[in-house]
Amino acid sequence: MNRKLAAHILQKGGHHVSHAGSGAEALAEIERERFDVVLMDVEMPGMSGLEAARRIRARECARGAAARRLPIVAVTARAMAGDREVCLAAGMDDYVTKPIAGEQVLAAIARAVAGGERSRVQPPQPVAAVDAEAAVAALGGDRLLFGELVRVFLETSAAAGHELAAARAAADLRRVGLAGHSLKSSLATVGAFVGRSIAADLETAARCADGARAWDLCTLLVAELERVERALRAASAASPTGAGTALA
Repeated sequence: MNRKLAAHILQKGGHHVSHAGSGAEALAEIERERFDVVLMDVEMPGMSGLEAARRIRARECARGAAARRLPIVAVTARAMAGDREVCLAAGMDDYVTKPIAGEQVLAAIARAVAGGERSRVQPPQPVAAVDAEAAVAALGGDRLLFGELVRVFLETSAAAGHELAAARAAADLRRVGLAGHSLKSSLATVGAFVGRSIAADLETAARCADGARAWDLCTLLVAELERVERALRAASAASPTGAGTALA
């Protein structure tokens, strides 16, 4: 339904539209044909839109500074703090949320195609493991509460990681999905937006019985949990509230 709606909006705006059903199909189409812009759904079967965007940027970088940068607009149902930053860090140029609206999509395309400084080929930039300021803002500016939530997270994250690894070892999609669902919330609370994004993808993959993708996401999420823990421990050591600005 979203694809049909997007095609209608784009055609009405004067665009010619091609379709791809997955991130892998999108990469193949982009290799075969020149496009002016890509609307990349963040949630797709197999390869996610984030991974597809990273691969597109990696290909462009491999071709050198003279390579053309393909404008990419993220399309996602997520609208939480940090989602836009995760998309931009993957190499996307703009971001629209579902349900999509005509003016919103066409304006995002215009901004992405205009490009400015982003029109030059650049590698995707790493995104911080934790954005403490965004998390504190979501708590109404209560840094003491954030510090307490960080303490609770650090006390429980090791057990959560062990449960995730055990579910992966047992090839238990239901357990994996439940672990992803639980971690999605706790990671968002402490400002770990990349981890939250991976956990949400894991929950979706498990629910859709996509075992191959779920196992890959388990590995990614375990590694991201470790990165988040290191960032939070470093912040806690530096500040009694654990609230820095952006923690790598």
